[in-house]
Amino acid sequence: MSGPRFIAIIVALGVSFAALVAHTGTPTNNSSGAPGASTCRSCHSSFALNSGTASLHVTAPGTVRPGQTVPVTVRFVGATGTRYGFAMIAKDATNATLGTWTVTDTVGTQTINSGSEIGHKNATSQNTWSMNWTAPTSLTTPTVTFYACGVDGNGSGSSGDYVFTTSTTMAAQRLTLGVTSTNQSYSMTLAGGSALAGQEYQVLASAVPAGGPVLGLVPDSLFWALFALPNGLPGVHFNLDATGAASASYPAGTLAALAGIPIQFVAFSRDGTQTLSAVSNIVRVTP
Repeated sequence: MSGPRFIAIIVALGVSFAALVAHTGTPTNNSSGAPGASTCRSCHSSFALNSGTASLHVTAPGTVRPGQTVPVTVRFVGATGTRYGFAMIAKDATNATLGTWTVTDTVGTQTINSGSEIGHKNATSQNTWSMNWTAPTSLTTPTVTFYACGVDGNGSGSSGDYVFTTSTTMAAQRLTLGVTSTNQSYSMTLAGGSALAGQEYQVLASAVPAGGPVLGLVPDSLFWALFALPNGLPGVHFNLDATGAASASYPAGTLAALAGIPIQFVAFSRDGTQTLSAVSNIVRVTP
C-alpha cells in the first residue's frame, strides 16, 4: 500500500493516538490553577473555565500542625463526562510550594512535576481521588492552600471537555515562643493562633552549652536537656486565651545564678497530650 491512501491512514492513526494521549496521559506540569500557574484549559479549551454544570471539590482537615500527615480528597460533583483527570498542588501564604505528597491510590494517582504536584494516573471513569499530604516539620506559614484543576471529559480527546478549578485552605497550628530580657527579668510570649485557644503549656529554661543549642523539635515529639540549672528554678504556666496567645515572665533575679550563660526556653503541653511544642530564641542572662 502506498500513495495518498497510505498517507491518509497514517494521518488518521496519528489523530487517533493524539486523542488517546489527550485523555489518558499524565497531567501537564503547573496546571493546578494556583496563582501564577496555568489550568487544564491549555489543552482542553473548548469551553470557558468553570462553565459546565459540574463542580470540583477538595476536602482536607481545617488545621494542620508541623510534620503532620493529613488525608486530602479531590472529587467531581454533578459531572456528565466519561473520562476525568486532575492536578493539585499545595501552597503557603506566600504562594511557595511546600509539603510532600504520598500516593495512596496507586491505580488512580501519581506524583508529577518532580513530586511537587499530584494528579491522575490514567483518565478513566474515576472522578474521586484520595491521597496524603505531609506538612514540613518547620511550618512557618499561617495557612496552607490546596489548589486543584480537573477535567470533566467526554473521552474523545481534548475537545468538548469542561475544566474546573477549586481550592481549600487549612490553618497551620504554629506554636511560637518569644523571649525578651530587661534588667534580669525575662518576658515570654507564647502564641499558636485561635485553633489552640484554651490549651495549657509549661515553659522551662535550659542552658545552652558551648557546643550549641541542645533543644530541638522533631514531628510530634519534644527533646530537651537541662544543664547547670539551680535547684527549684520555677517553670512558667501558660493558658492560651481566645486568640491562642499568652504572656508571662521570670521576675528579676530569678535566673541570677545563670549570669553570663546563654539560655533557651522550651514550651510543652502541661498534661503531655498536646503534640505541638516550641523552643525560644537564645537569650543571655545579664549579671
